[in-house]
Order: sequence, then C-alpha cells, then structure tokens
Amino acid sequence: MAITNVTSMFSADSAVYHGIGNVVKGAQTSAEAIKLAGLDWTADKRVIYTGDGIQIPDYYAITRSDNNAVLGIATEKYKPIQNSEAFAFTNALLGNGVTYETAGSLKGGKRVWMLAKMTDRQDYKLAGDECVPYLLFSNSFDAKGAVRVCLTVTRVVCENTLNYALKNAKRSWSVRHMGNIQMNLEEARETLNLTSRYLANMEEQADTMTQTVISPKFMEEMANYLFPIKGDMTDLMKNRAEDAQGTLRTLYNTKGDIKKFKGTAWGAYLAITDMASHVAPTRKGAFAKENRMVSLFDGGTDIVTKAQEFITANA
Repeated sequence: MAITNVTSMFSADSAVYHGIGNVVKGAQTSAEAIKLAGLDWTADKRVIYTGDGIQIPDYYAITRSDNNAVLGIATEKYKPIQNSEAFAFTNALLGNGVTYETAGSLKGGKRVWMLAKMTDRQDYKLAGDECVPYLLFSNSFDAKGAVRVCLTVTRVVCENTLNYALKNAKRSWSVRHMGNIQMNLEEARETLNLTSRYLANMEEQADTMTQTVISPKFMEEMANYLFPIKGDMTDLMKNRAEDAQGTLRTLYNTKGDIKKFKGTAWGAYLAITDMASHVAPTRKGAFAKENRMVSLFDGGTDIVTKAQEFITANA
C-alpha cells in the first residue's frame, strides 16, 4: 500500500506499521538506513530577508540541503539535530545489535522517524496475544516539535498499535533542539530503563480489562460518545458519524481476533484501536494518512484517548 504524502521510507518488515513503505530484507546499519530512507541530507539554518533585501534579525529558515525546501522558521537558539546524529544517538541508546525496522520522513522532511525492535522482549504478550515492543525515535525540523523517544507496542495478529496511557508508568522521553543530543543520552537511558515497568503495567491492565464485563449496550453508548450526531450537523457530517459508529460496532462484533474478547472492556479497546490503526479516515485531506501515522507514533489518536477515558469511567 502506497501513501503518496510519505516523502520517503524504508521498512525491514512489510508487517510493521501496516505495510507502508518499501520492503528491505535483512537488518540495516544506521548508515544504510539513512540512505535507504532518503534521509541523507542535513537541516541548515539560513538568514531570512524581506522582499527588498533587508535581513530579518534573530530568525532563520530551516532548509533541506538536498532540495532547499523550507521546513520551518526558528530563532537563534534552535540547533537542528541532524539525521546522522539521531541515528548515532539511537545506536548509543540501544547498544550493539540494534535493528532498524522502519525509517522515513513525512511532510517533505518536517518530521523524521526511525523504529527499532526491542529484541529482548520477543515473548511479550497482552491478554494472551503476542505483541512486539518497539522503540521509536521521532524528530521534527519545523522548529515546533521536540526530539522524542518512546515505546510503542504492536499486536502481531493484526498489526494493531496499542499505546495505552498509564498514569504510573512513563513510555517516552523528549528534548528540545538546543544543543548536542549526546549530552542527554544518560537522561534518556534512565527514562527508557523504565520501559519494563510500562510493559508490566500494561500487561496487568490488559488482564484486568479482559475480566471486566461490559453491558450489551456498552459499545452503542461508546460509539455515540466518540462519534456523536448533533442537530446542528450537516447531512454529510451526520453520515460520517453514523458510518464511524457502524464501523466501530462491526469491528467489535465480527472481527475474528476481537470477537474472543467480546463482552469485555479489552474487546472494546481493541475495536477502537483497530479502527484507528486500519480504517481509512473519513476526511481524506492531503495529509490525513500522514497525520494518523504521526498520532500513532506520538502515543495514540485523540479518539483512542477518548475511548480509553470512556472505558475507564464506564466499564
């Protein structure tokens, strides 16, 4: 499946993140990954001038070295963390033998990411289903976002992304573009050493939710809450909401890997995460699919967060 707005990408496993990108067999070194993903360029700061040639003080354009595209506008303090630095940081963070599963860029290079498999947790399971933890490094060159490293979990049976928000276990670390990223290596290590706590807490939460019985009307109520139909909506908006409600209920009632959890809070959660991971957006804007990818990488879509809150409050 091709996504036209994904600027560049390589994948070592066609199953990772729903087959998006070009498949590359075997593990890649960081240098190979950068080249294969089309990330062998730098982000440069350039002075900005008005139309009549007057330099604008204290502001710079962030541009790509390969095509001169403008990625963002930044102040003097902004020091871009280059793609080569990002891979070097991830290498140092994960140690020897790191396997990059996916790397690429979005929106013309404004957002760059790399995904590495956490090979020390091959037997990780949630509610009996095999899952794979990945470490995601995400970087942005629009001068708005930060460098971010986070844990993300994929359910193997359907490539469904499960990033449950836990109050008592962190799953991410971030730093602004203000200097040498290697200086923050130990801080990142200390945070990410807690990933085992996150995984253990998520396992416990999943087990609890599989034992939490929901009423026959629960999914209808959740669908109405997530995709409300209001009197002031246009017919198109109402149709979209009705379609979304129907899709959610259908996934919950008929999808084979979810049906075994039917009648439980875990089944309700899997239905909405499956919908967020796989179902095409109703609004097919230029960056709709890109935005969904970014939201998944950042820890879950707004709709999944709302669903989690609904399940916690009502199940």
